Amino acid sequence: MLGRPGALAAALASVLAAAPAHAQPKSANRPAQDVANDLVKQAITKSQQGDHLGAIDLYLNAYTLIPQHTLLSNVGNEYLEAGKPVEALKYFCMYLDKDPTGTNATYALSKAKTIQIDLGNKDVDDRTACKPTRKERPKPEEPPAGGGTTGTEGLDKAKPAGGGDEGGSPGGTLKLAGLVTGAVGLAVVGVGVYYGTKARERSDFISNHNPIDPWPDNLRQIEADGQKFENRQVYLSIAGGALTATGVVLFILGATKTGPEKSGDSKGDKLTLRPTAAPGSIGLTLGRGF
Repeated sequence: MLGRPGALAAALASVLAAAPAHAQPKSANRPAQDVANDLVKQAITKSQQGDHLGAIDLYLNAYTLIPQHTLLSNVGNEYLEAGKPVEALKYFCMYLDKDPTGTNATYALSKAKTIQIDLGNKDVDDRTACKPTRKERPKPEEPPAGGGTTGTEGLDKAKPAGGGDEGGSPGGTLKLAGLVTGAVGLAVVGVGVYYGTKARERSDFISNHNPIDPWPDNLRQIEADGQKFENRQVYLSIAGGALTATGVVLFILGATKTGPEKSGDSKGDKLTLRPTAAPGSIGLTLGRGF
C-alpha cells in the first residue's frame, strides 16, 4: 500500500519541517539543517535515477548532520531496491529500535517481516521480526551404558498383533488427527478472510475518496494498516488452506486404513497419494489400487 516514494516523501517532509521557508545562499557557515535538506533532495533524485547506493550515501550523510530517524527507513528502502535484503533489514530494524512508534513504524515492521520470510525464517511475528528465533530439534536419547533397555521394548511387545489402533478400529487416530487439523485450517482461513475484509475497507476508502475533499491527516497510517492486513490475509489463507488439505488427506488415509494383508491375500486396498500441478496451483491426487 505505502511504497518507497511515500516513505521518501515522509523523510523529506520531516527533515524540511524545521527549515526556513526561504532559500539561503550556500556558504561554509550554512546551518546543518539546510545542508541536510540539500542532501535529502539529492538522495531522492539519485533514487529516481536508479542509483540506490548513491542515494544511501547521501541519506546517511544527512543523518549524521540531522539524526531524523525516518531517514533510516529510507536507507532500508534503498537497500531493498538495490537487491540487498540483509542490509535493508538492518536499517528497518535500526529505525524500529530508535523510533518504535514513529510515522513509518508500521511500514518498517511490515518490511522487516517480509524480508525475514523471504530469507527463510518462517516463524516471524511482530515481536521477533528483528530477532527471529529458530527452534532446535531435540537430540535423540542415547541408550543406557551396559546395553540395558530404554524402557520401550515392553511397549513394542504390548502393541496389538493386528497393527491397528489400540482399542479401536484401524485408522482411528489418523481420522481424528485429520478432523482436528482440518478444523484448525478452516479457523485460520476464517481469520484470513477477516483481515482481507479490513484491508479491502481501507483500499475502498482511498479508491472512493472524493478528489475535492481533503485527505485525512492519518492517510499514511491507513495505507500502512491496509498493507499489513493484506499481508496477513495472504499468509493466513495459504497456511489455512494447507492445514485444511492436510486434514482431508489424513482423514481419508484413516478411513481407508485396514489391517495388514495376509500372505497370498490380494484383496487389501492400497491408497496412493501423488502430487499434481497446474498453472497457478498445486495439489494432491488420491488413488486406490486393488
